[in-house]
Amino acid sequence: MVKLILFVHKNAQAPGDRLIQSIKANFKDIPIDVCTDVKGLEKTLPPNWRGVSLQRIFILLMDCDERLEQVFPFVDLFERERILIVLPDSNQASIKKTSRFYPRYTTQISNEYRDVIDVISKMIQN
Repeated sequence: MVKLILFVHKNAQAPGDRLIQSIKANFKDIPIDVCTDVKGLEKTLPPNWRGVSLQRIFILLMDCDERLEQVFPFVDLFERERILIVLPDSNQASIKKTSRFYPRYTTQISNEYRDVIDVISKMIQN
């Protein structure tokens, strides 16, 4: 079983709404949790229960540098998780910092998030 966990901060506004709508429209049969603050995201991070076969895919929308700074202290808790990161731009310092999460895919905020949908689809198939 696969579960999608989206981190879209409540202040992300339009980019966050577009991401949530795109994912919900394309993955109707998959459970989706949306975390709108760092505390909510932190609650999803404890390891899966022993014996439960749940594959989690985290999609983290880092809509600004501040968001990346808020989530960064939890980087070790993401170990062995499948992660996609959406950044506000192609700032090399941000890209370098997100590499500590070992994301499967990193992209930028967009209007359609077609690339994110394609990557999630491939991850679910494998």
